[in-house]
Amino acid sequence: MPRTCVNSPDNFCYVCGEVTFSSQKRTITAIVKKGCHLYFGCKIGDQDKSWAPHVCCNRCATNLRQWLNRKRKSMPFAVPMIWREPTDHTSNCYFCLVPAIDKGLSKKKKASVHSKHSIGFTSSTTWRRSASSWTTRILFT
Repeated sequence: MPRTCVNSPDNFCYVCGEVTFSSQKRTITAIVKKGCHLYFGCKIGDQDKSWAPHVCCNRCATNLRQWLNRKRKSMPFAVPMIWREPTDHTSNCYFCLVPAIDKGLSKKKKASVHSKHSIGFTSSTTWRRSASSWTTRILFT
């Protein structure tokens, strides 16, 4: 793909795919990797690729850690985001189909993205996600 994405992949959680505040970003640790592998049955990969998110949100990191420590019964969703390399920025790039997030992300901007620009689809050749049980889902419901 010759051009760059409208939004940085690192503005999104690798596990759930939600837009993530800078203060809520967490590195993908060995605990998060282990939790994803054991809970969802898939390994976190593509961390060497520029088109994949390299962070997870605090909520996913905390929930996976609590599940591993038997302090949580389940995650709030059953299927994690499955990432694929985008082939076209106009029709199947997850990061380009979300409205531009310029100069960081604030709660006000996140609410604006939710209310004005919700995208009504759940999968493409670039990503795959089943419907989430989170009622605060920002991007894809």
